Amino acid sequence: MTSQPTTAKVGFFESGAGKILARNWASCFLILMIAIFSLAGPGFFDIVNFQNIIHLSTGAFLVAAA
Repeated sequence: MTSQPTTAKVGFFESGAGKILARNWASCFLILMIAIFSLAGPGFFDIVNFQNIIHLSTGAFLVAAA
């Protein structure tokens, strides 16, 4: 009786792309969110939006630095 070679199914996270995604999931998530908000929000990349983000986050940065 000869044994037949079995082909094991490789899961997504065992493939090359899956390993990269698993290691960099936070970066992939942030890139996805930037893409969604840039398409859905009509002023997402305006300079006023970046100024508001910096202005409103200054307090949190000062508290974190203290």
